[in-house]
Amino acid sequence: MRPGRTWSASIVRVGLMLCAALASCGGDRVTGPRPIPIFPPDPSGNWSQTAGPEGGPVTAFATLGSNLFAGTSGGGVFRSTNNGASWTGTGLAGHSISALAASGSNVLARIGTGVFLSTNNGTSWTNIGPTNLTVLDLAIIGNSLFAGTDGAGVWRSSL
Repeated sequence: MRPGRTWSASIVRVGLMLCAALASCGGDRVTGPRPIPIFPPDPSGNWSQTAGPEGGPVTAFATLGSNLFAGTSGGGVFRSTNNGASWTGTGLAGHSISALAASGSNVLARIGTGVFLSTNNGTSWTNIGPTNLTVLDLAIIGNSLFAGTDGAGVWRSSL
């Protein structure tokens, strides 16, 4: 079955909380304050500025192997393969990304009411829905993709 083809309600009426984006990549923790830049800690616990990305405020992070993905407000999705020393735009330019999730070979990005899937590190993206819900956040457990929505609870689809 194609990922995202079927969505079903998983949990209804879950409370929502806003928080900053956090991720872990290669043992380093990173956070995206608003507005950019991103600051991975050095071993002594201090923070140092990275090289961007320059797509706008960072709103979401996801990791896939040694790849660090950053979703931005208005600039799309960026990928770093070297812990933030450099960034490359991966697509969805001009879009605001409010959530990212990654697992296996899948990277997912939330744009407006759609969820977009990339199976090639962001080279290309496909809208997998759900089209009738406002998705606020994404999570992956095993082969299940979860979408937290605005007023319609949590929905689940298989990857």
